[in-house]
Amino acid sequence: MPSLFLKEDRAIRTKRQQGGVAFITNGKSTSHIIEQGGDKRKIGRWRWIVVRGKEQKKTMIIGAFKTGASWRTTQNQVVALQNKENKEDRNFTDPTILWIEDLFNLIHTKQNEGCRIIL
Repeated sequence: MPSLFLKEDRAIRTKRQQGGVAFITNGKSTSHIIEQGGDKRKIGRWRWIVVRGKEQKKTMIIGAFKTGASWRTTQNQVVALQNKENKEDRNFTDPTILWIEDLFNLIHTKQNEGCRIIL
């Protein structure tokens, strides 16, 4: 599978890269999905679904991918972030910090909406 370097919201295919997340549901679980989404920065760090169960309780299930610091994927994420975001707003040299902050914000938002979380 080719990797994606993002430049000005256009995908440029390059060499192979490990990583990415997908969700597959079937049977009754599919009919209980009320919301779904992914990484707001669109670099494939996670996908999520919210299901409604008994007593109308909501559960958010997150499938996440975190690269190791020395992986080529990490370098690709840095390039993607630098090309997509305003470089003057923030230093994008370590995607781990953004991974933690962004995932924390997603979880915190969904918990405030009444969701239980499965990561």
